[in-house]
Amino acid sequence: MKWAALLMLAACGSSAPPATVDASPGTKHDAPPPPPPPVLDGNGCPVGGVFSSMTISDGDMAFTPVHLVLVQGEYAKFVTSSTHDMHITAGNTSTTFVDIGFAQTHCVQFAAGHAQYTVTCTAHGEMGDILVAGSGP
Repeated sequence: MKWAALLMLAACGSSAPPATVDASPGTKHDAPPPPPPPVLDGNGCPVGGVFSSMTISDGDMAFTPVHLVLVQGEYAKFVTSSTHDMHITAGNTSTTFVDIGFAQTHCVQFAAGHAQYTVTCTAHGEMGDILVAGSGP
């Protein structure tokens, strides 16, 4: 009987410690950090960046290009003349997205995808448009 009690005690005392579980399941340890934001110059343009542009010169009656196509997140550079300004409105609304005065250079980042903008001039009305495609489905 003593032997049976000792065997039972030995069996109970020799159990392995419980396994430890990671306290933060689902945590990705190998995800890269997000890229730093771009460095912008005095006109809001990314330094060393490549971007599309829309310009107008004195005497012209249309922006060049008239139709600007971008991808979501891209910057575009806008250059006005001493006789033309730019008003960029969202879609078919009168909501102003950005105003660029006479004889200015300004860059704008188009963060919203699947969007359309109308570009007008105070003196001449609608003179162009911008279409921004989405980056994914």
